[in-house]
Amino acid sequence: MKLFRKFIILPLTVLAMAACSKDPKETPADPDAPQIVLLQSPEQWETGKAVEIITEVTIKAGSSISSVTLHYNDGSAKSTTMSAASGANQYSATFTVPSPVGKTAAYYVEAVGSNGKTSKSGTVTLTAVAAGVVDDAASKLRLNEIGTSGDYKFIEIYNPTGLIVSMNGVSLWKNGELLVSFTSSKTMPAKAYGVFRAKESKFTVPAGAVDLGVTETGLSGSKSLSVELRYGGDVIDAFANTVNPGVPQMTSADWDDTPETEGANFIRPKGQTYGWYAAPSTAAATPGKENGSSGTRLKHQLLKEDAVACPPYIANIAINPDKATPTGLTPGDNIIRFKVYYDAHSAEPSVVSSNGNPAKTGGMWYVMPTLSGSAAGTETTITLTASNAAGLTSEKITVLAFAAGTTFGTYSDIRLNEIRTSTKDGIELYNTSSKPVVIAGMRIRKNKDRIFTVPGYMVMKAGGYAVLGCNGKDYSTAGTAYLNLGTVANGLSGSKSLLIELRKPKIEGDLTNSTNIDAFVNIATSVAYPDKNSAWDTENLVQWPITNGAGRAPNGSGAWYLFSTDTMGASNPTTSSGSKFTQTYHQDGTDD
Repeated sequence: MKLFRKFIILPLTVLAMAACSKDPKETPADPDAPQIVLLQSPEQWETGKAVEIITEVTIKAGSSISSVTLHYNDGSAKSTTMSAASGANQYSATFTVPSPVGKTAAYYVEAVGSNGKTSKSGTVTLTAVAAGVVDDAASKLRLNEIGTSGDYKFIEIYNPTGLIVSMNGVSLWKNGELLVSFTSSKTMPAKAYGVFRAKESKFTVPAGAVDLGVTETGLSGSKSLSVELRYGGDVIDAFANTVNPGVPQMTSADWDDTPETEGANFIRPKGQTYGWYAAPSTAAATPGKENGSSGTRLKHQLLKEDAVACPPYIANIAINPDKATPTGLTPGDNIIRFKVYYDAHSAEPSVVSSNGNPAKTGGMWYVMPTLSGSAAGTETTITLTASNAAGLTSEKITVLAFAAGTTFGTYSDIRLNEIRTSTKDGIELYNTSSKPVVIAGMRIRKNKDRIFTVPGYMVMKAGGYAVLGCNGKDYSTAGTAYLNLGTVANGLSGSKSLLIELRKPKIEGDLTNSTNIDAFVNIATSVAYPDKNSAWDTENLVQWPITNGAGRAPNGSGAWYLFSTDTMGASNPTTSSGSKFTQTYHQDGTDD
């Protein structure tokens, strides 16, 4: 699904997920029959060598296991009794892999209980391979779920192989820093899940999953996050939730920034070992268990993925109407810059635009649409497409035509102008300048917690308005003259203390980037400013209860007053009879 609004691109592409492969476990319809789980069930092994099959067999209390048999067929049917192994309820047996290379053998396990009940596992097909072809199984481990919300903060690892994998030499890294190095004391059964929890988690690792321990380091859902799975020093898998791609090259200093998706659980959908998706908000986290099959794909993954080819995706779209023209490109009235990502199994996609073929330089794609036939102030919609053998991605962006020689205003020209509570939760910005302003990267905080970062392709018109819907409020009414910033889940209460801050973009190396551009505060004049986010969300500490909203009178420069009339996206009254807010907020020096 794609949501297209003026100056907004919210690509919410939900891909159909691959069906999961059958687990070699067959739960009998009769609960009194033995339960079989194949712990080590390889699908390839060296020809002429003995291969060991390990299984776990359990049965309900009151009965016992009478026999466990391995059946295999390498051209003729054979069977052998499985002996008790070192683990509880475990049994093992070996058979010789057939020759030549490429020949297959099918096998399954049969168990009989003392109550006469019989069950069989699923059948596994093993292929004979040449000596040295069987890879070290630890290199096949995959990250499978990252929990960053509520009581569920964890990293889940999945073993997709048919082997018991030693974790010796495997390590987890967060934002370029070591979290844990595992030793040979930790093993992952075939097709099993392992869970590594953050200290603030409040759940128990489920039965059947491997408890990989606890870290004192948190996993934030409100900041950029990188997780790497390494083996022997090599990155074998990685996850990133960021608007600044480059995994795994980014350093830890780069990660305290804006995430692509805030406060979500991230999954590899069941049956997939590639691609990352933000799970639906209604879906519960599944540590130690199979994931769901739907979600919204994250764009900013530049990974070496062990997977089938995936369609490309377009990200980092930015309008640079007054920036220098990239080397080797012909100057145009507008420059649109974007990045195209694709997995390691695909050739570089072909990229086209409705306004001509883009050019590539320095790893980025550029489109310079010709707007000479458009009057200043009119809009042109440009369609960007990227395709490869696996599919096509399409994104739309609307640009303004500016007169030749147009100059632009600065961030400080933008002001908070109106706050709505109740059923119309929203925040309005106003451009006090007679010039357009590129507002990409500007941030909005509520009660010292960042709730929104303006995407890199938004421009406010001279004297124009921009509106951010809060508490799910949608301000995308057709035909409106204001810039619709989209919507966030955070609500705005009129009966509790409230601080709204408008902040400059975070710029690497700029030590002054935490200063506010503007702020609105509703807190009792007798109360000192709270230090913690939660302290703002307190009843009866307001200067004035806000029944409907508050705004500046006049636009952009006046004091804040209680408003009874909704003027979101339009001019405020020049004067107001409502109660005046007298508190002002002083920058605390902290950053988000």
